[in-house]
Amino acid sequence: MAILTDAETRVRAAIRGAGLTDAGWCEQVRGGLWAILSLADSDPALARVCLVESGRAGGLVEMARERILTGLVGVVDEGRLHGKRAGVAGALTAEALIGAISAVLAARLGEQAASHGNGRRAPLRDLLGELMSMIVLPYLGPGAARRELARPLPKTVAVESHNVDVIAEADPLAGSSMRLTYRTARVLLAAAQLGEVRAGASNRQIAEHAGVADQGQISKLLSRLERHGLLTNAAKDSGARGEANRWMLTRIGQRLVRDIGFLEANRAERSAA
Repeated sequence: MAILTDAETRVRAAIRGAGLTDAGWCEQVRGGLWAILSLADSDPALARVCLVESGRAGGLVEMARERILTGLVGVVDEGRLHGKRAGVAGALTAEALIGAISAVLAARLGEQAASHGNGRRAPLRDLLGELMSMIVLPYLGPGAARRELARPLPKTVAVESHNVDVIAEADPLAGSSMRLTYRTARVLLAAAQLGEVRAGASNRQIAEHAGVADQGQISKLLSRLERHGLLTNAAKDSGARGEANRWMLTRIGQRLVRDIGFLEANRAERSAA
């Protein structure tokens, strides 16, 4: 969620900085596409997360991705208000165009990742003319499409550099060697959910809730989360011998779970039920 939000914020800032507010539809679309391509070139890993990995996620991440894509569809769909051919294009034209462009960019990013840096790849910004030609064709006609192919690329990259300080301040794992995986997130979610109805949860309860079958793995994972300050063992703190572990989120752990958005999604599901 944080990565998608950050990428969207950077693209919007680049578009505002380009002064395209009063420009026509075609120029606004071109400027926005240039900002997206520039961001992808400057940070390929970020682009892969936004265009490829987010498509494999679910829950709030999927909702955020769909919201962003729907916004882009709306921008392109405004083309139906322009040009003599605009009335010919249907309501699904913009959706098909955004889907096709997303697929092209995802494929190019996949090729770059597969090459592992071997061989020089053309920057995604070089696709601006072809992609713009594809976008304007159903709305403005073949003449406008040919002109987009012939237009020179902008001279400057529109996307500002990433603000590391802002992200570091918002990231509870900043400075930590720990990597947040799907399984780790599931365990944290289980501790959050079980902690709402119990004064801590045992290894077995968290394992069952998070779908971790191996008790050895859950024991190591819980201990690692404790070392990183995300979980605390209330049984250990009480000093009582023989008491089962009672895992609870620390304040940092609660913040991390809240930032990911898992708690809000779970509460919404319980309310709907």
